[in-house]
Amino acid sequence: MKKQELTKHKCGAHVITALDSHRCAIPVTLDPYPLNNQGEAAALQQGRSTYQPRHYGQGKRRAHHIKQNPAETVTVLTTHQCNEPIPHDWIKPQAWKTKPTTTNEVLF
Repeated sequence: MKKQELTKHKCGAHVITALDSHRCAIPVTLDPYPLNNQGEAAALQQGRSTYQPRHYGQGKRRAHHIKQNPAETVTVLTTHQCNEPIPHDWIKPQAWKTKPTTTNEVLF
């Protein structure tokens, strides 16, 4: 198994299949949408686990991870539950890169 890959789940949803860490390397199935702070809290209340991508695999987030690195500052993914899509208000808005403007433009 690759460290991480985008696949289609048996329910038809797009998911990320990844290893949870370098120690146990247990496969986890995650929804591919990064969460905001509200989304992570709601996912945890639903009984889902949250993970943060790391160079060795997906690191499971615990209380001290959440306090030190809120979901707004890092990428946080949650475990997939079939037929229960993530609500749109849980998803972190994507930061679009804008083209830098220059002041040396010639106006015609």
